[in-house]
This record gives sequence, structure tokens and C-alpha cells, in this order.
Amino acid sequence: MLNSASIDTFVTLMSDYLDWPDLSFNSLVAFLNQQNQQQHDVQLEIFSRFWQPASYQALTQSFIWAPAFAALSQPFYIDDMQKARQNLLGQLIRPCTKVSDLVNQRFSLPELNPDLVIFHWSRCGSTLLSGALAKDPDVKVVSESMLISQMLMDPHWHASEHQELLDLALRLQGRFRHGEHQLVVKCNAWDLQDWRLWARSYPAANIICLGRDPAKIFSSHQRLSGMHMVPLPVPVWRGEYKPDLQSGICWQVQVLQTLMQQSSQLLAESTACWLDYQQLVELEAEQLAVILRLSSPEFFVRNWSLHKQMDAKQPESFFSPEPAKHDANSGEMADARIRLQQLYQYVRLVANKAVADRTMTSDLS
Repeated sequence: MLNSASIDTFVTLMSDYLDWPDLSFNSLVAFLNQQNQQQHDVQLEIFSRFWQPASYQALTQSFIWAPAFAALSQPFYIDDMQKARQNLLGQLIRPCTKVSDLVNQRFSLPELNPDLVIFHWSRCGSTLLSGALAKDPDVKVVSESMLISQMLMDPHWHASEHQELLDLALRLQGRFRHGEHQLVVKCNAWDLQDWRLWARSYPAANIICLGRDPAKIFSSHQRLSGMHMVPLPVPVWRGEYKPDLQSGICWQVQVLQTLMQQSSQLLAESTACWLDYQQLVELEAEQLAVILRLSSPEFFVRNWSLHKQMDAKQPESFFSPEPAKHDANSGEMADARIRLQQLYQYVRLVANKAVADRTMTSDLS
């Protein structure tokens, strides 16, 4: 069915499956549209061998599913889901399931513990890094899962339920279906607000925090802003982490401040490692492999020097830096930029102190 080359073939296959001899394409579409609107009970372990959760519906607390017949290969998980829906099966059949019906079934799935979790500030090389790791057929990379972020943002769920929800989502999205045996998760930038949840849920995971000179990040978002850098009707920030539109400080500046404050807490209170963009592009592949704690670094080492020359979001093209954009409000932004630079230096100091403390502890033991 996945490889059906024509509508007629697809209808014939569905006619046999549904035992509906006079099934027409229009009747099939009407039937499937009706089915797609309904919540389905599934045997999760069997069902998720061939289907993967593509998106989260906050209105009904449901997962919408897409076929899982190909390994993830795109820069972002959402792109892989779009690719999975390019065939007739994915276009016409979109199962829907209630999350609450799946939570207790998660124990029937293989337990998953990510080898590497990547937090980042956006525009600092995280997609470049995750893309290099994803080229290894032994490694599965779940890159910026909107499903996880949106589910954890949904006020329907109490904070006490977040750990089991995260466990469910990662067992499903990270499930090894194509021969992989290592899992890397690259979070969305705003998922830093949940770093304690991730660290508590996966204490054995190597956690990396990627950052960059805030002036460079700010310049990139001035050209094309990420969704977390603009105030949206559906927010990605919550509670104490939500920037204040009435504060008089540019929203983007507040977001960068928030990301850096959360990173300093992450680095001070956990075993996470700091990786600056300049380190990422300047360190030798062997050095990066040590920081990333790759169990089988050969593939990464062999391909990193070429991969880092490519455009992270368009992997078939070589990277070409865009010219810096002149900031017409540079005078008004001067104080904010100074504060950002000071906070950036503070994060780096916290990271260096954490490394020194861990080294001392290791020497004493």
C-alpha cells in the first residue's frame, strides 16, 4: 500500500482490506475523512511499529499519526512528517488517538534513554551538529519535536504528569524502527525552560548546551525570526519564563536573556557541558566526539569536516553567510546589548567553573 503508484491501485488495495467490492475513490475519501475525525483505540506496541506521532492537538489532547516506513532524514522532525505524508497512505489516512489512552500503554514499548540531549539558544549550530549525527545510520535524531513542546505547554496537563508524557512521546518518536541503536534529541530553544524535567527523566543522558555570541544570534533573528522570538497567539513560554511585552525591553532581547539565565542554571546544577558556536566550528572532529561522548565516533569523525561546510537547513548546499544587517535602532539597543554580552560572559564563566569543579571532584576520587 505504501508504494501504491496510482489511485486505482490504492483503491483496489483498500477495497480488499475493507471487504468493500464496489468501493470508489470518492467513497474511500469520504470514509477515510470520517475515520480521521474519530479517536481510535490501538494496541500501541504493534501500531507504533509502523506509525509515528506526527503532531499534537491541544483541543482534544490527541496525537495525529503518520507512516513510519522511512528513517528520519530531514533537518527537523516536522519536515520528516511532511515527507511521510507525500504518499497516498499518508495523505488519506491520519489516525487520531487520545493521549490519555496511551500513557499506561507506554510500558509495552521498548524503554528509551537518549544518549545525547542538545539544548541551544537557536542560530548557534545545533542543526548543523544534529544533522552531522543523523547521517550515521546507527543514530536516530529527533530534531525539535513540536509535539513534545506543545504537549508540555498544554495547560490541560498538570506538571506532575509531564514526566510520563515525555516518556510516552519519546518512546514513540524515538523508537528504533530502521536499525538504529543510538538516540539523539535536539530540543527546541524554548525547551530550556524544561531542562530539569529532561535531566530528571534521563539522568544518564549526556546533555549539551549550545550557545553563541548574542549579537550574532540577534542579527540572525533580525533577518528571519524564529517562532520563539516573536509574541505569538499560541505562546511557547509560560509562567516565570514568559517575556513581558509591557517591560519596555525588546521581546527578542528578553528571550535571549531568558535562554542565557536558564543555561546558567542548567550548567551550574547539572552535569551538562557547554559548547560555544566557535568551538563547534573550530574544534577537530575527534575533540568534538569526546565532548559528545559518542560511543562509536568513527562515522562522525570521518564526515564532520565536510558536513560543517554545508548549509544546516539545506544540507545539499554549501553554507554562505549572509551579510550583517544594519540595526537602525542600535542607539536604543546599546544598553540591552551590553547586558546581553555581560550575561553571555557569565554563562561561560559558570560553564568553566562547572568543568573545574567536576575535574577537582574526579581528581579527589
